Amino acid sequence: MTKGSPVAFYDRFARKLLADYASGNPRTEQAILFALSMLPGGPIEVLDIGCGIGWSTSEIASNHPDAQVRGVDLSPRLVATARSLFGGEPRTRFEVCDFIQDEIEGEVDVMVLLDVYEHFPASARAPVHDRFRTLLKDNGCLILTVPTPEHQKYLRNEHPGELQPIDEDVSSDDVDNLADDIDGRVVARRTVSVWHPNDYMHALIQLGPRRPPSGGPKRLEDPRERALRIRRAMGLRRTQGSEFVAARQGPRVCLATWSLIGESETFIHAHAERIPADVHVLQGSPVHRMDGGRSLLPASARAAARVVGRASGLDPRQAEDVMFRKLPASTRAHLYARYLRGHGIRVVLAEYGPVAAEVDEGCMRAGVPLVVHFHGYDAFKHDVLEVYGEAYRSMFYRRRSIVVVSESMRRQLIALGAAEDQVFLNPCGVDLELFQPGKTEPGLVVAVGRFIDKKAPELSVLAFSKVLERLPEARLVMIGDGPLKPAVARVISGLGVEERVRLLGAQDHAHVVELMRRAAVLMQHSVVAPSGDREGTPVAILEAGAAAVPVVATRHEGIADVVIDGATGLLVEEADVNGMAAAVADLLSDQERARQLGQAARRRIEEKYSMQASIDRLWTILERALER
Repeated sequence: MTKGSPVAFYDRFARKLLADYASGNPRTEQAILFALSMLPGGPIEVLDIGCGIGWSTSEIASNHPDAQVRGVDLSPRLVATARSLFGGEPRTRFEVCDFIQDEIEGEVDVMVLLDVYEHFPASARAPVHDRFRTLLKDNGCLILTVPTPEHQKYLRNEHPGELQPIDEDVSSDDVDNLADDIDGRVVARRTVSVWHPNDYMHALIQLGPRRPPSGGPKRLEDPRERALRIRRAMGLRRTQGSEFVAARQGPRVCLATWSLIGESETFIHAHAERIPADVHVLQGSPVHRMDGGRSLLPASARAAARVVGRASGLDPRQAEDVMFRKLPASTRAHLYARYLRGHGIRVVLAEYGPVAAEVDEGCMRAGVPLVVHFHGYDAFKHDVLEVYGEAYRSMFYRRRSIVVVSESMRRQLIALGAAEDQVFLNPCGVDLELFQPGKTEPGLVVAVGRFIDKKAPELSVLAFSKVLERLPEARLVMIGDGPLKPAVARVISGLGVEERVRLLGAQDHAHVVELMRRAAVLMQHSVVAPSGDREGTPVAILEAGAAAVPVVATRHEGIADVVIDGATGLLVEEADVNGMAAAVADLLSDQERARQLGQAARRRIEEKYSMQASIDRLWTILERALER
């Protein structure tokens, strides 16, 4: 993965660690159980380094009645999450601490590093070892779990996006050297198989005589107990795909969407997690799966689908999808209405127009208001309007509340037949805590988005090739995937710029933020696609602004709402490759101007496009729908 600020990276790691805790990541569970088995008996002081959200710290305190456990982590967000989840437990405390740089008072009996040691730079191991020895008592011990070098090699070759900012190899010899440096000896060592054969190593390093181990059975917190803890402490509930939705006091809201799984549509995750309500999810294609994954189909129909699926070579879920899709519209509406009434749903938020078209009649039958959130293609694409135009007009006639993300989209929906007073403008928001200014790498240009017609990635590459004529040391990194990616790769090869352009493919959100913080310029060449598809307000534009990265983009749809040409970024006309190249090169050449534009962009995002402001506006729209 790309290098950058470890603190910034781990601040964005909370959702993944929370999902691991909720679902029971076997790597972490095996590491914790090993640590519990190695703890000495009697009163002990334990330092849990890199504690993350506090799972290991809590398990140590729960399983060892005489342990005082301090969890430290360099991420303020992870420590805040740990305090929310476990801060009220006896004999535990959590601190923000950079183990390499910050002072740590006192000595401890046990030092625990579960999948942490590999994230110290190899060049810094000597001072890290000195600190270990200073903090450990003369008869103390160090409990260590690390991936094997073979597993690290596998990740580098097959899944480089899963590597962290610092991810070193740790061999058996390295563990021996660590033991020598801290005047200890390795008294227990084993390799374990988690995802692949022999992919993790567990070790115990002892200083002085080894104390008798603590007795009694070791039991990890039950997954049901974890789910209750997350709900009580954070107001979140886990769905079938290890995603989280709001579970707060307030009206029960159904969020209908194609899918909550994955990270590409961060605004939908934000709606699911942050609105102040008890959120239930309907998802799938077609939309018919509840939070637990069960279809709205009656039990008899699900049984029939399994029989048909076996006969036709489909798995049960695929067979259910096919069966639900083939139901008459009136039957689907009946099933939607039964679900809404049976679950006490007060209002439905449908993400994208076609999803709303699926559930509209069911909402009507159940007497439940529907709020329709348009995002881009669903308001403009010709074939979508041809298929769903009549359903849209029905929603407009029924006075459904319509949410749009840009001024041009508002005009489009009104042109399609919506009344002006039923269309509400609510641009997407960005998490200002996650996206913060970082240390800029001169010459680094970033493009983020799917490789589809309206993003015109081939035009971005063509423009960048012209930037290289002026600035041959510039670099372009593109994040995203899609049907145009092979064609873009051919364009890169044909232009002979393979050494200066990298295609990273799809990346999780943490990696997007990490790269954005280092970018000198974000480039976005959005256009009206031949199909009529257009942007709403590209989230990458908002995220770049929050990171104080100046944007060079086209004057396209919602982009022009966010980027003030010459004040917070630079805009060119669609397909103006030369203009975009000149604008990017100018900002790369004039770092002071780029800095000023980036700072102004940050201020604009703070004032108008924060995530919380967007959620607050959406909640106001939902409340109005409830009152009607």
